[in-house]
Amino acid sequence: MHQKLLKSAHYIELGSYQYWPVLVPRGIRLYTYEQIPVSLKDNPYITDGYRAYLPSRLCIKSLFILSNETVNIWSHLLGFFLFFTLGIYDMTSVLPSASASREDFVICSICLFCFQVCMLCSVGYHLFSCHRSEKTCRRWMALDYAGISIGILGCYVSGVFYAFYCNNFLPLRARTELLGGSSHPRHP
Repeated sequence: MHQKLLKSAHYIELGSYQYWPVLVPRGIRLYTYEQIPVSLKDNPYITDGYRAYLPSRLCIKSLFILSNETVNIWSHLLGFFLFFTLGIYDMTSVLPSASASREDFVICSICLFCFQVCMLCSVGYHLFSCHRSEKTCRRWMALDYAGISIGILGCYVSGVFYAFYCNNFLPLRARTELLGGSSHPRHP
């Protein structure tokens, strides 16, 4: 039985001159750099372990195999769960014990939510970058960039809010406008 599994396994290079067997579900194949489409050719130094030409269902199934995207996918997925857990802990324990204001709750929620969106968008991109449709791959890449922008926005909002937190000379209206909002409608 053990020999049969090893015959059906793909071998990928992990380190110099070491090849490890990787069990891959039916319908998923790992490719070398020369075999993948041009849209996936980002780094010629990663020589194999590429997932390519997969429909959506198999992209999701590939979450559980060892490929060159495994660490990217799982580190961002664990990052999402970290920020989710941190958000629950902050909202239920830390902020109430610090007698935080309603604004503190809102700013903390916005910041952590933005980080969670960033992590999930990145998981989606790294998971579906092997899709058989190049258009789908590019949409996930655009969504990943949007997620990074949303993560940066979360840092910006909390940074601006807490930078002016102790300064009473800047009224709430001015702080709101700094955050990108407007306290009154503008007419042309």
